[in-house]
Amino acid sequence: MLKKLCVAVCAGLLASLWAAPVLALGVGGNFSAGSGESRWFRKDATRIDDFSSDYEYTTNIGGGLVIDAGKPGSGYFSRFNIGLDRYAMKTGYTQNIARFNFSTTFCFIIAQKDFFKFWLGPQAGLHYLFGSTGYDMYDHNPRTLFVFAAVPQFLYYFRTAKYNMAGADAGLVIGFDFDIRQYVTISVSLGLKYGASVGGTAFREGGLFRDNYLVYSHGFDRFVDVSVLCRFDDSRTRKQPEEEKS
Repeated sequence: MLKKLCVAVCAGLLASLWAAPVLALGVGGNFSAGSGESRWFRKDATRIDDFSSDYEYTTNIGGGLVIDAGKPGSGYFSRFNIGLDRYAMKTGYTQNIARFNFSTTFCFIIAQKDFFKFWLGPQAGLHYLFGSTGYDMYDHNPRTLFVFAAVPQFLYYFRTAKYNMAGADAGLVIGFDFDIRQYVTISVSLGLKYGASVGGTAFREGGLFRDNYLVYSHGFDRFVDVSVLCRFDDSRTRKQPEEEKS
């Protein structure tokens, strides 16, 4: 259900951009990387007394599609990012899953020269965390070392965690655009955002998933993004009347 919703949102965005009149468009790809901290709360879905919380360090690296859209010659444009990240959560032992991102940045141009543009604006987005990963039970909660001290470690030490979580985030981004050719722009942006996610995890000991947990997390993420865009119908790519006459 969550995957279908994400696909529908992206398809609606692309359709609206295609039908929009008189837009300066930029389409390309991006590479992004970031790190942050988050706090996780886990609640057993079947037991009232089973509740835990933990702090985790997170890192992400990935890329995807980037689209710029705005009115030619105005001091404002919107940037849409659709991407997929490798999302790592670390409490000593690292868990690696995937994160699908869809974000919109409202870019206000602060300064602009012939081939350079500096902009600043807020960002809002949606994300979906999913995938299966190895999970170190003892590292996550050292107290279990005493509880299971008499049990062979291979029965409890490594388990598999399956994640399905959705959330939203908001932040602030600054960016620098450089026109290296008439139709090509390189954009570098830095940002800080705060987000929250909710969903479920299932832990496996053996062949079947069991121990289902309700999960909520919130935290911040700092990131850097490098994009390469090809511009269409932009004032800088059009021929001026004087140029057409000459």
